[in-house]
Amino acid sequence: MGGGGMSYQSRPPKHSAGAQMSFNLTELEPGHEPRDELGHEATPAAQAAAFVLPQAQLTAYLDAWVAANWLRSVDLAVARLVCNQAPDTSPWAVLAMVFASHLAGQGHVCLELAACWHDADRVLKLPPKDSANAQRRQGLAYVQPGEMPALVHPAQILAATCLADWLAALDACPDVIGRALPEGDMAARAYESIGNPPFIRDGERLYLRRFWCQEQAVAKAISHRLQVQRRLPDATGIHAVLHALFPHPASSGGPDWQKIACAVALRHAFALITGGPGTGKTTTVVKFLMLTQMLALQAGLPPKRILLCAPTGKAAARLRQSLLSQMDALSAPFAAAYPQLRASLPDTVDTVHRLIGIRPDQAQP
Repeated sequence: MGGGGMSYQSRPPKHSAGAQMSFNLTELEPGHEPRDELGHEATPAAQAAAFVLPQAQLTAYLDAWVAANWLRSVDLAVARLVCNQAPDTSPWAVLAMVFASHLAGQGHVCLELAACWHDADRVLKLPPKDSANAQRRQGLAYVQPGEMPALVHPAQILAATCLADWLAALDACPDVIGRALPEGDMAARAYESIGNPPFIRDGERLYLRRFWCQEQAVAKAISHRLQVQRRLPDATGIHAVLHALFPHPASSGGPDWQKIACAVALRHAFALITGGPGTGKTTTVVKFLMLTQMLALQAGLPPKRILLCAPTGKAAARLRQSLLSQMDALSAPFAAAYPQLRASLPDTVDTVHRLIGIRPDQAQP
């Protein structure tokens, strides 16, 4: 794959009045077999030539996407920085890094390369749902009033390469994209690179290096918790409290998965409870908190210290509203046997950032 240098202009490319941008495969250089947007083999006519992404064409695409409000200016700045610091970086690698930056702005920690190659429009959410209105508001300089540009979609560009070649292009740039070493002991997980690359490829995922390191730290902490052996109360006491919290068989006639989830979570220092809408996740969490406190009170111990958190302020408010209503209803039947139960259950929900002490004016908690 050609990995020639890529230069950037400080201003968007100029177009003639009323000109429309189009993805012209005949302008691409030899090197790759094309495919259609669904990943099917291209027609014999299209197979007559194979293609790589020209540097100037990628420049035009990125400038147009930013002008149309498809990408942020900071995403374009990523491309410029990479091209200035590592001019031999393949345009295909630059494209992947721009996509990863774009998804980071949407709250994602990485770019799923295979998923993006198969369905870029869905993964990247490009064009945005309101892209037409956004383009009109932006008033693109090279478009005559009343005319809209036919912007090229990322899926159309990725149709000119295959996933294996795209990954190879990323690995050919070790100074800007490090390669995560195979999974092993989380304490020893590392990556191979030249210097401190801004991006890390971990299998078929591309991360900003900071996000990859943070994810490894979380994985290491979870792995450590999974190795901790918990000292459980007497099994008879656990069974009695579980039966009191879940006195009736499951309505489906099968296993009571809420009861099982509480029992499994009690046995481990870390647990993940998942389920679709209406499956009883909130009820399960409330009953698990009650189970934990009831066992402590039953053993004559002080109640456990419980902290609840959510990713955003809005999510924290919704969680608090949902949990409080259930706590009041579910704890009421046990008020006589456990007078301290309701008071031992949390009444507040914080955001993750507030819980770990992050403030806008400081880099570290």
